[in-house]
Amino acid sequence: MQTRGPKHLRARAWNRRRKGVAFVMVLLVILVLAALAGGFASNMRIEAALARNTSNERRLEWLCRSGVEMARYLVGQQAAIRQQPFTALNQKWATNSGSTNTILTYINTADTGLAEGNVLGLLQNGDEEWQEFLKAAKVKVEIVDLERKLNINWVAQQYYGRHPMERAMRDDMMAVPNTAWSTVIDCIEDWVDPNGDARINGAEGSYYRAFGYDSKNTLIDDLSELLMIKGIRGEREWLVTGRIPENLPLIERPRFLFTDLFTPISAGRVNINTAPREVLVLINAAFEDSVDSIIRSRNGPDGIAGTEDDKPFQQVAELADPLIGFSPQAVGQLQRFLSVQSVTFEVTVTASVNNQVKTLVTVIRRLSDRDVKVLYSFWKETGE
Repeated sequence: MQTRGPKHLRARAWNRRRKGVAFVMVLLVILVLAALAGGFASNMRIEAALARNTSNERRLEWLCRSGVEMARYLVGQQAAIRQQPFTALNQKWATNSGSTNTILTYINTADTGLAEGNVLGLLQNGDEEWQEFLKAAKVKVEIVDLERKLNINWVAQQYYGRHPMERAMRDDMMAVPNTAWSTVIDCIEDWVDPNGDARINGAEGSYYRAFGYDSKNTLIDDLSELLMIKGIRGEREWLVTGRIPENLPLIERPRFLFTDLFTPISAGRVNINTAPREVLVLINAAFEDSVDSIIRSRNGPDGIAGTEDDKPFQQVAELADPLIGFSPQAVGQLQRFLSVQSVTFEVTVTASVNNQVKTLVTVIRRLSDRDVKVLYSFWKETGE
């Protein structure tokens, strides 16, 4: 038998090594191709998701705008009901369960998915893709009248007298130390009044220019302006933002914020049918003792606001009722501060689909049943 020599054995070993290297290279190529294919597929999924999100973003935006139009329709149609010459919490604009007439009863503002009478239901017509989107989406429309609060510009001009702001500062309201009351009030009044003369505890342009801006010396457009005013800026900003420091003493923790009690935009007079107790007690010192009687009267037998048995005031003169406690003379003095109508409303529409959410805040003013104007709108960041 012929034996194979060392040269043959070396060639055979080389062939095995070469095949092994080739196999490893093939595996590497496969792995690289698999990684590229996976990356490509992942990118395609991401791009598809981004495209879908972008498309949904536009759809959510228009759902929010549609919600605003629904709100305008609601408050406008409410004014067309001649038997109700007042604005109250049991009307359709304020509650989803109240009923006023057949048209408004059909409208649904609740935070629900696709349903008859809500924003999604009214927008059902469309292609199959739009229909699938509507099935997954939700829309909530919230309407709040702004005449339920005191107009801070009227307060700053002492239209109601100085009492409302001082009352708001108290421990059971905003819990501002009484040593700081005058500073906060004087500085707000200086911010609004047109002259450049600072009050005793106030501030004008020379103080604010150190921070890069001047005293406004005209009406407040948004309550966020209070964050620029001495006495609040850097000292009590939580009274506007609501972000209360953890180390704030319990005695200085507010029960109410500026945003709970005041608004920069309204017709000025407070609606006694919609204002909460904490706002009504600010109006006048004589008002405080009778506020509970007003609320009991308007809430009706069940004592719950926004139900069918509510008994809204149809005119301010009805406060001169012995059961409420005002004399005709007192009512006559208070009438310039009070109303039974609201004309300014803040509409908050929140639209969502899957994990995407958009919120549009719009302030509207009702001039008549056919004329409801948009004053301004802004998109609210998620989590605000």
